[in-house]
Amino acid sequence: MPRYFFHVTHEHKLIDEEGKDLPDKHAAWKEATVTAGQMLQGIDGKLAPGPD
Repeated sequence: MPRYFFHVTHEHKLIDEEGKDLPDKHAAWKEATVTAGQMLQGIDGKLAPGPD
């Protein structure tokens, strides 16, 4: 099973050094979009545009 790594960049880089075993690129896309949605919920309107 392939291992996918999800790095996040905004003001600074958050490198995923552990990764996650997922069956294919479709499962990786779903994991990435669900996680991004959860992260955005926690920001509560405080996301500001930046150079990234």
